[in-house]
Amino acid sequence: MKFSDFPPKTLTLLGTILALVMADDLTASEQGNLGNFLMLVGQALVTNSGFLQTQQKLHNEAINERLKKLEEAVSKMQNL
Repeated sequence: MKFSDFPPKTLTLLGTILALVMADDLTASEQGNLGNFLMLVGQALVTNSGFLQTQQKLHNEAINERLKKLEEAVSKMQNL
């Protein structure tokens, strides 16, 4: 099962439970540091995925443009 297959509410509950369990063994300062670090990791992942999505979109648009030109060329050849 992939991470994205889990229901959103299940992941939210899991994250909340993990945070509460980890908080018991950490000072307030350590909790803040760990929280900031995890947010940094999350931001890096979101930033990377945004760039990947943009690259995939541009790649798909280029393929669609080539396909369109190829279809036009085939259509012209059929009309000869």
